[in-house]
Amino acid sequence: MSAERQAASLVREYLQVTEHAATLSAFETEHAAKGGQFLPLTLPGTGANAAPRPTSAQVKHDILAHFDRGDRAQFFNLWDAHMPDAARAADEALRLEFYSSIYFAVFPCHQHVDPNVSKLPLAATLDTFKAFLETRGAQLSKTAEFLPYYALPYLPDPSVHPAFANVFTPEWGADLRRKLLDFVAANVHVVTPSRLADLVQTVEEVQARETKLIKKHQILQADYHNLLSVAAELIGVLANSLHGVPITPEYITSVVERMQAFKRASAPTTVAARVGPKYLQYDLIRQALLSDLTASGKTKTVLLHALRMRVTAAPTPQQRRLVVKTYIDYDVLGFSSNQPALGLFTHAVPAVREQAAKLGNLLCSYFAGRTYLTSRHLSPLVKTVLNAIKTADRPATLQHSLGILEKLSVRRAVQSVLIHADIVRFLVVGVLRDPDAISDATLIYATALLMNLCLRTAGRKRAAAVPEAVLAAVVPLLEHDAPLVRTYVHGILFNVLDAPQVVERARAIGLPELLACLVDVGPPHVARQIHHVLVKLKDAPSGLLAPTTTAASGLPAPKPSRRRGGTNSDLAPADLVELETAFAPRAVLARSPPGATAAGGGL
Repeated sequence: MSAERQAASLVREYLQVTEHAATLSAFETEHAAKGGQFLPLTLPGTGANAAPRPTSAQVKHDILAHFDRGDRAQFFNLWDAHMPDAARAADEALRLEFYSSIYFAVFPCHQHVDPNVSKLPLAATLDTFKAFLETRGAQLSKTAEFLPYYALPYLPDPSVHPAFANVFTPEWGADLRRKLLDFVAANVHVVTPSRLADLVQTVEEVQARETKLIKKHQILQADYHNLLSVAAELIGVLANSLHGVPITPEYITSVVERMQAFKRASAPTTVAARVGPKYLQYDLIRQALLSDLTASGKTKTVLLHALRMRVTAAPTPQQRRLVVKTYIDYDVLGFSSNQPALGLFTHAVPAVREQAAKLGNLLCSYFAGRTYLTSRHLSPLVKTVLNAIKTADRPATLQHSLGILEKLSVRRAVQSVLIHADIVRFLVVGVLRDPDAISDATLIYATALLMNLCLRTAGRKRAAAVPEAVLAAVVPLLEHDAPLVRTYVHGILFNVLDAPQVVERARAIGLPELLACLVDVGPPHVARQIHHVLVKLKDAPSGLLAPTTTAASGLPAPKPSRRRGGTNSDLAPADLVELETAFAPRAVLARSPPGATAAGGGL
């Protein structure tokens, strides 16, 4: 009987909370007629020391009562507490909040409100309205309907101003109250939790947890039987080996594969199981990529494409990093050994070169990938990719090969190799000579790479040796559609204008006048970049290259920071260039305009 009384009490409590008055009365009458009794359950929010929870009708009544009394604080306390977020975000709610704030602001001097209500000083209500305009009402400042009211708090007596005469009519206040009544009635619904609803929710959670535990138990039970069978089989094989029967490598391989299958079955929700990188035969893949005898060009193309897609198909960044780390751990490209797969970048088959460039560019998007490719074979890799760029016969090969160098160029050692190879001249004379002939992605990689190299004094000297070619390559890009291209071009100009010969050539071709025109038509962040270049042109030093300084302060720039564990440290990545903010430096800017960080890098 105790359980029945408790169930009946829970039902009665639910009917009380949900305000089913007629149903509650019928239930109590019929339950009492059958001799039933209720347990003395206490409603949530009630009790000896607790104030009773308000009903929906009471909340609606109190909101309008505070409106009639001009009590702004209590009105918005109830409004914020009981109005759903979705309703408050609606345009109608924003309008009502704004006009209600006007009503409370002029309440002390309004002639058509209850005269018996105590009123705050007018100056206090106007100050409160001014604070509202600076906070919650700021988002409506661009709306023509509300714009005139932003002058209201600055008037000593708004009631005598003709612009606000309609606010002080009885119709205006009555119309606002009617709209508030309709909106509150439609949107304010006080929900009080009941023990019955909580009990149902708890039962559902327990059932869901039980289902998961049953599935885990079934998997563990299957693994247990599988392991017993493998253990019994191994004992038999060991017993046979005592009688001279050898254990073959093929048998060991089959056992390992079965054990890996158990892992996949027992952990279906883990990252490794979903992505599955560790179950590939990486030794065979590496052998096929390194040897021309065991795999044709088509096979290499398919393998490189599959390796890349295995990364890009992973659903989350964490899983993509896991796949890349697995490639590195298994040394799939041989860069941890003495025989790296450099021949893939200059392979005789164009498709192999293209897929190798795409995979290399993808690996260079990760810090671990850049370290893997450059830790032991830096110079051979850079020279091989340079050869691939110079002989590229496909747009994708050129694009992704440049992407490799651009992302690696955030490392000082790579910059030194590239500058020594005179890649600055190659970029301005070759790649950037005809920007219309290459894709925007290729152009972004090329300009970012050039800017990274010009951050170095040696790179600026290389650029100063060919001032006409540098300016001919980058000046036409000042009005390019891609924002990143313009940002990198501004960084290039800011750095190369340290050289007097570049400055003289820039002035001769009218660069200051062109930049002055672009300042007036460009967005604010672009105008700030161009302004720093113009200052450099105006205050250009004569003679030798000026010592490296930071653009913002004029103080000597700090030495490039290094991460612990090696000298090939990464500077700030290009992906983190913030075009919509002022150019606060993220790393060593080394002669770059504020905001033009070292381009490249990645994760």
